[in-house]
Amino acid sequence: MDSCENAINEGPSLLSAAGEGRKEECETLIAREAAVNEKDAEGWTPLIVAALWGHSETCESLVSAGADINMKGPQDWTALLYSSYNGMSGQARYFIEQGADVNASAQGWTPLLLEALAGNTENCGLLIARGADLNASYLDGSTPLMFAAENGHSEVCGLLVSAGAGIDAADGNGCTALVRAVIHGRKEVVKLLSDNGAGVEFLVQGARTPLMISAEGGSVEMAELLLYLGADVKSVGEGGITALIVAALNGHRELCRLLIKEGADLSAGGSEGWTVIFAAVAGGDPEVVRMVLDGGAGVGAKADGGLTPLMLAAGNGNREVCELLISKGGDPCAKDDEGRTARDYAEDEELKRML
Repeated sequence: MDSCENAINEGPSLLSAAGEGRKEECETLIAREAAVNEKDAEGWTPLIVAALWGHSETCESLVSAGADINMKGPQDWTALLYSSYNGMSGQARYFIEQGADVNASAQGWTPLLLEALAGNTENCGLLIARGADLNASYLDGSTPLMFAAENGHSEVCGLLVSAGAGIDAADGNGCTALVRAVIHGRKEVVKLLSDNGAGVEFLVQGARTPLMISAEGGSVEMAELLLYLGADVKSVGEGGITALIVAALNGHRELCRLLIKEGADLSAGGSEGWTVIFAAVAGGDPEVVRMVLDGGAGVGAKADGGLTPLMLAAGNGNREVCELLISKGGDPCAKDDEGRTARDYAEDEELKRML
């Protein structure tokens, strides 16, 4: 922006007039044979600076006078790209209708990426109709469909899917449009994408399903939707992780209740032998621990090294969970592989006495 302001202040008079939106002055200068496509030393043209600062009438006047709509400015930005980037939808629409290059690209951005991000359905439709690349991606691998999905722009998503956008394409983090919609809580978009074939059992980087990702945030409504769409409550990700393990670890009571009701495996084990009961104890919520135990998880389960849930609770200093585990049959005298009991794990003296 600073270089553009310098161009307006110090550049040729037509460039200056265009950057400040002085339409009549531009027309007068052009009539006196000012070069409408002249670039300054940094690559700015009258049309590009007028577009950057949102002077739509000046843009139209310059185009009528012969300004090249597809000339590139600094870092390859065009008048259309600046219009879309700055949210000037009407101005962008004018450039599209005038034949601007719909696949121009600057610093990873294309017009369709920008309009999809903004949720501009009309402009997205125009760009698609004129051959915009549906799957052109930003620097991080984001496609127009991903940007629209995570921002809840369902109409734009519908347009893109109908036109053939790659529905299960993954970004640089391994996330699809549906996964990004799940992360941002866009239920309507998740339903739309699933109805059009997006996978609800897609493993992000081979590690987690959308249901597991949803479990981190604890949204019961999103979990219900994913289960309705066919997500498997028993799916196992990298390291043996399940949606219930994630929900228990994060203390999401209502979500744990739902997943158990839907048949989640209470004996499924994560890495190092951590089953759901260990995740619940690590999360520290007594109600989640009680729920998991009442559902059938073993209070005497052992993880690697002979660790028991009670030892873990003692090491975390969680007296309430320790009392609950003991009331459910947890053995304070059980020993790990090194001969240590729950009392040895406890650091709090009062808790040691209780154990």
